Amino acid sequence: QESLEGNSTYRDAARSRRSLRRLSSLSAQSGQTSKNDEDLSVSFSSVEIREYAIRMGDNPSVSAGPPITIEWKHFNEKIIDI
Repeated sequence: QESLEGNSTYRDAARSRRSLRRLSSLSAQSGQTSKNDEDLSVSFSSVEIREYAIRMGDNPSVSAGPPITIEWKHFNEKIIDI
């Protein structure tokens, strides 16, 4: 398993995005912000990446080329802690 926690580039980019969002939110609200807006957040402890085989599908609305789909069962899985 790989971890992005120790990656300073990832942390810096995440902080920068958060700062930009706060600044744009504050300027849109003319300096008025509520405590509830700042307290909202979403976080994840890990990301699961699964690989699926691609096969011919049966979608009748495809406009060009053959319809394709993925298999039901995955053949490879990787979990990354974040």
